[in-house]
Amino acid sequence: MPNTRFTDKTRRPLNTGAGCAPSADAGGPPPPDARRESLLGAAGVGFFARPGRAEGMFCRAGPPRVNGAGRPAAAGAFPHPARTVSGRAKRVLDGGLSMDQRPTFDQTYMDVVDVIARRSTCLRKKVGAVIVVDRRIISHGYNGVVSGEAHCCDTGKCLKDLAGREDYKPCVHAEQNAICVCAKRGLAVRGGTLYVNADICLTCAKLIVSCELARVVVRRDFKGTAEGIEFLRRHGIAVELWPAGGEAAAPDAGQPVETSAAEARAGGLPAGDAPLRRAEPETLTVRYTLSEAGKPPFKATPGSAGWDICATEAVTVHPGAGVTVDTGLTVEVPPGCVLDVRPRSGLAFKQDILAFPGTIDSDYRGVVRVRLWNLGSEPYRVRPGERVAQFVLLPAPPVRWEKAAALSDTARGEGGFGSTGKS
Repeated sequence: MPNTRFTDKTRRPLNTGAGCAPSADAGGPPPPDARRESLLGAAGVGFFARPGRAEGMFCRAGPPRVNGAGRPAAAGAFPHPARTVSGRAKRVLDGGLSMDQRPTFDQTYMDVVDVIARRSTCLRKKVGAVIVVDRRIISHGYNGVVSGEAHCCDTGKCLKDLAGREDYKPCVHAEQNAICVCAKRGLAVRGGTLYVNADICLTCAKLIVSCELARVVVRRDFKGTAEGIEFLRRHGIAVELWPAGGEAAAPDAGQPVETSAAEARAGGLPAGDAPLRRAEPETLTVRYTLSEAGKPPFKATPGSAGWDICATEAVTVHPGAGVTVDTGLTVEVPPGCVLDVRPRSGLAFKQDILAFPGTIDSDYRGVVRVRLWNLGSEPYRVRPGERVAQFVLLPAPPVRWEKAAALSDTARGEGGFGSTGKS
């Protein structure tokens, strides 16, 4: 009986052949249900029952093992019959999770990176990093200032802005913090993998090469450059863009873009993947305070770009005149952004009431007031709690002005004020 399995004590046959049917003299009850038996047979797993036990156990079934001479191996060479379902089983019984649905190691560690990034104290972006050796996390880090410095999230301003110097950088990147933890604890990272959810700078790339990490998995945010990735690859570090399916953030507009294999290799993207899609934008936080009569900004619909703001007092706007209305709001705009005050289309088109456009800078902490103009012929009375304008948050990136002797030529040139025609 080359396909027969035995227990280690009774030496009774447990199953026969690839069909996984229980032996007649096994001494145990039949399988509890036909569905379980059919699933086990399809997965190449045998079912047997031990004498005196109501529940069955699992063992591997299938063709007999052979030794190097081509003869069946001895009975003692088979795996212990009490082992549970092996990795060959592709599904779990009783409606459980499919083995194919389990997250990969890379997916698991990238999920951990996203959780670690939430601990970041930076106001500009949240970055996390994890170092894995032998499939075990040995270190993690997130971006923030060095020990002893005030956190940016506590002061409400980037320390570079507080110092008034763009070159003042007291921050430590997530990759650097993760490597420093290993250095303090005496942990070797050679041959390990680093996972990170942002572009890698050149300084971090140098540390990775010097530590002899073997692999880097990165989800680009395109807020930096590919210089660090190119440096790593030049020094033999295996760099893999995440997600592996190509769903990485694109540097241009939010429409899908086709990427050729040559462009993918040049830009540090995996070649041969599906069209790239832009990742979900990062959620920014605008802090505010509110008077007793004020209302917080809110969106009229989920797809609205603007946040409506309301008046806290009753005023009358006469034809051809303007009135300033208090909103009871003070706001703290994130660094690198600006908050625009814009008119509401309903008031403008239906009542001829126009809110004067305004700009709220990131360092302004005064009360927000809206100037209303009546362009109609009838007085308009504003009620407390009525929506009078809307906020739109916009990026305000750093700009460097450069004096030039001449500007580049264009087809339009100096044409303006209707120079392009009416239609």
